[in-house]
Amino acid sequence: MIDIQALLRGMMEKNASDLHMRVGGPPVYRVNGQLYRLNMDRLSAEDMDQVFSDLANEHQRQHFVDTFELDMSVGLSGVGRFRVNAFRQRGTISLAIRSIKTDVPRFEALNLPEIILDIAMRKRGLVL
Repeated sequence: MIDIQALLRGMMEKNASDLHMRVGGPPVYRVNGQLYRLNMDRLSAEDMDQVFSDLANEHQRQHFVDTFELDMSVGLSGVGRFRVNAFRQRGTISLAIRSIKTDVPRFEALNLPEIILDIAMRKRGLVL
């Protein structure tokens, strides 16, 4: 049985931007653009069905059955929020999960030129 909550916690601990899950391979974290396979068994179709059922409600599951894809958000108390894209790949469920940052960085942390702040703070006009 796959503990999706533990995978999401691990994702945040490792500062991973994404978690990729597909049948036939282990879960994969994306950290700073690099992919890292987790030291786990390969996921089965049953594993993926179980993870999807853990994440989606009945309405979402029905939408997935009808359209073969689903975008949803998931929140894990004390951990964070995640955007989940579920899709069919070779007849089985695959998931791409992205962490959603809740902290808005200060302008200084973005290392952008000062003129960008001046433009952003203008009350009128169209900036191209």
